[in-house]
Amino acid sequence: MLLSRLLELTKRITRNGDHYLMKKLLFAALLLSSANIAYGQVVSEIEIMRSDVRTQKVAILTATMELTSDEAAAFWPRYREYDVALNAVWDQRLGVIEDYAANYETMTDEIARDLIERAFAVAEAQLAVEREYFEKIAEVLPVTKAARFAQVENRLNHMISLQIASQLPLVTAGEMKEEGGCGP
Repeated sequence: MLLSRLLELTKRITRNGDHYLMKKLLFAALLLSSANIAYGQVVSEIEIMRSDVRTQKVAILTATMELTSDEAAAFWPRYREYDVALNAVWDQRLGVIEDYAANYETMTDEIARDLIERAFAVAEAQLAVEREYFEKIAEVLPVTKAARFAQVENRLNHMISLQIASQLPLVTAGEMKEEGGCGP
């Protein structure tokens, strides 16, 4: 299902059905879907995935942005700045995931509230970085190409987020743990 959805997304990303891009996205999806994250390996698996995905994102952006030589010379330094800023946000997100994994078995309402508030703050920080760099890229590229960058990044970041979220179990209510129940 994930692969068929990614195939559909790749067709929408490119205007001309670029097979190179589809292969790159499918490779990234396979890479992501092959990461079976156990709690003891959460951090190392996510770090490996982040490194590999960063490489794939550059290839995908190269294929989808359709930049001239002059545009590329202006775009890539801004992209590298964006990548550094985004990685700082993802480091915060990783911290939330680490704390979630560490507290999963002993989750309380207080810890759950702290974790979700931190997750909301990370999401807001990511949006702020995306907005800031859309504007910076729109200063050196036509707005339509800056918008394309924002669209591709948004799709890729959502795919990564979905993969990470699919590997983490839902919070279990305290009373369900105590009673050994699994639902209503």
